[in-house]
Amino acid sequence: MKRSSDGLNMSSKNLCEIAREILLTSDPDLKASRTINTVEDWTSRRIPEIGVCKVPDKPAEPLGVQLVDPWKVPKRGKGGTEATRISSLHSLCHIEQVAVNLAWDIVARFADQDLPRAFYDEWVRVAGEEAKHYKILSERLQELDSKYGSLPAHNRLWESATETADSLEARLAIVHMVHEARGLDIHPKTVDRFRSSGDLRSVSLLEDVIYPDEITHVQAGVRWFKHLYKDSSEEEVICRFHEIVRERFRGNLKEPFNHEARAKAGFTKNWYEPLSKD
Repeated sequence: MKRSSDGLNMSSKNLCEIAREILLTSDPDLKASRTINTVEDWTSRRIPEIGVCKVPDKPAEPLGVQLVDPWKVPKRGKGGTEATRISSLHSLCHIEQVAVNLAWDIVARFADQDLPRAFYDEWVRVAGEEAKHYKILSERLQELDSKYGSLPAHNRLWESATETADSLEARLAIVHMVHEARGLDIHPKTVDRFRSSGDLRSVSLLEDVIYPDEITHVQAGVRWFKHLYKDSSEEEVICRFHEIVRERFRGNLKEPFNHEARAKAGFTKNWYEPLSKD
């Protein structure tokens, strides 16, 4: 019986069953390593089929991390102190850990729908890249004599997944287009703060490794949202996106927007600017 190095039985489980096991893995480091191994097994066709499974309502809480309400998370200072940089890196590390769960959840939760293999190829790739980002940021925290779990974190991003568990179009729109694109918007200021404090190591990780991947993750959301309406015009697809966001998202989209990064993701102004002015 074939068993991967992280303990997952790979001989008989389909992709969705493996996704479920990863979602229920509480150790964040083990979750990341299992994800990276699964990406390799999927791309090399060692996993026999997509399959279906019973998807948990929520993933296991990350071991050693105190989850609190969003308003109870200490506010990060705007100075360039090491404590402020650690706080920012910790927040980003937590987001990447949640993003691993989001990628596996979209793989497993909507597997009963008529989707091409390319859909699963894309989101498995995204899961692997989010796991890589988590590991990079976790290691950077350790270089600064800290670690993931040294500060409290909140689960607001996962709440959006819960709220869109009934609808693939809503999941793509709210989580993978609205929230993921917001990450692109705040990236320049985040990098500027690290650069101004002289932390060029963190700048390099954020700018050269993580940022290019995150653009493709927004692009994946746009691509598969369009796929759901492949027989509709571009204008009709955008109108449907607006309807979903107005129905499912609280408030307007916040400016300033990172127009350049959004455009690289195929997410042009006519998709999102009207939603900032409602």
